[in-house]
Amino acid sequence: MLAPDADSGATSTERSLMSPSPARMRRPVLRAVAAAAVSALIVSLGAASAPAQQKPDPNYPTPAGSIEFWHWRAEDKPWLDDLIKKFQNQHPGTTITQVILPSGEYQATAFQKIRNNPKAAVFTAFRGPQFTTMATSGLMLPLTGQPFLANVYPEALRVATLGNTVYGVPYHNLFNMPIYNTEIFAKEGIKPPTTWDGWLQMCRTLKAKGYIPIAFPGATRGQAGQIMNTMFMNEMPTDNYFGRLGTGTASVSDPWFLGVAQKYEQMAQAGCFQDNASGTPEAAANALFAQGRAAIMPTGSFSMGAIKVLNPAMSGKMQLMAPITRANPKYEGIRNNTFIFGVNDLASDPDQQIALSFINFMLKPGNAQTYALGTSQHVTVKGVKYDANVDLKNTGVWLDRKTLLAPRFQILNQQVVDNVADLLTAIAGGRSANDAVADFGARIKAILG
Repeated sequence: MLAPDADSGATSTERSLMSPSPARMRRPVLRAVAAAAVSALIVSLGAASAPAQQKPDPNYPTPAGSIEFWHWRAEDKPWLDDLIKKFQNQHPGTTITQVILPSGEYQATAFQKIRNNPKAAVFTAFRGPQFTTMATSGLMLPLTGQPFLANVYPEALRVATLGNTVYGVPYHNLFNMPIYNTEIFAKEGIKPPTTWDGWLQMCRTLKAKGYIPIAFPGATRGQAGQIMNTMFMNEMPTDNYFGRLGTGTASVSDPWFLGVAQKYEQMAQAGCFQDNASGTPEAAANALFAQGRAAIMPTGSFSMGAIKVLNPAMSGKMQLMAPITRANPKYEGIRNNTFIFGVNDLASDPDQQIALSFINFMLKPGNAQTYALGTSQHVTVKGVKYDANVDLKNTGVWLDRKTLLAPRFQILNQQVVDNVADLLTAIAGGRSANDAVADFGARIKAILG
């Protein structure tokens, strides 16, 4: 199960930004009533005689029709294709087409594109500003009361709940933490460090032995920003403090932030990053790690599937670790619940029914397990077993460790998120911490007015 902590890391804005209108709250309730009526009709007509694997869920009647499923996980496409085929076989006449955008483009454009396209009936959202915008703008159909929510760990649903209303279902239970090559570490006699000085010495040792210590994907903003979660997890004044950067009640020039920025500078000076770190795209960084040229990929567990596509021999040779920046740390690592399923509130009722049925299908333990094992991604669904995937089994130890919900996603202003990531990437690329903080601090101040 997920490992809750005393303070989930979700901001009060994330948990209770708004209350839904009565009209929007009634829609899923009315659908549930209609579904129950149709369920009784299906039973009376003898639909239960169908083969067990072909039985549609009576709670989710599924009309014929076609919809689009929008997301950013291109590496998941083959597994999702197989699951969609299975869904379509259970519901003849129903078609679901994947529409996949690169993650950066998805963050920047998906909201507007989906809002203008009612056929995009089911989609995913990133936790943080994208989900909040989609939910509060009327794009996401409220899901409170849907029977499929019972299949999801309740603590995972918190990040997709505003007020008392559930607007989405996070599918991923991932760890935004650096991945290290266990074979390299064993060969060179290196263990994951437990102090900041040890972290810097690890970089020096790896570099001296001919490796790139950390393949930093600085040209892919979203992935370059992942390591900040572990860098700040024990440095914030409170667990919810990171979100204040997006409201102007905290600044990148404050001591808690500046201290971490200076640690980025120390990493650059210790040779932790490759040449042109700020100009290296994610695909190139993945390749450096998959080829064994780099010992650490500083993104998260979600990268393991793509790395194994590049080099299947990496299976079983990856584990997670986190930079420990201070003595007596409160947290050992970072988790996140994202890839949030949503239903387009602007889609037609039949298309929404297909979308709800598809989400219900994806939340069945057997289907979620197929997805998890194929993509090497832990999920939020109860009853999923991971033993058949060595990397999920190995990294599953983090499910029970003291982890903080990724603080980066507390900032609900996307422009501020981008500038914070760019600030730290600039330092990884060789800029001084003080210079970068002064420059990007002024930009953030101008954004917030």
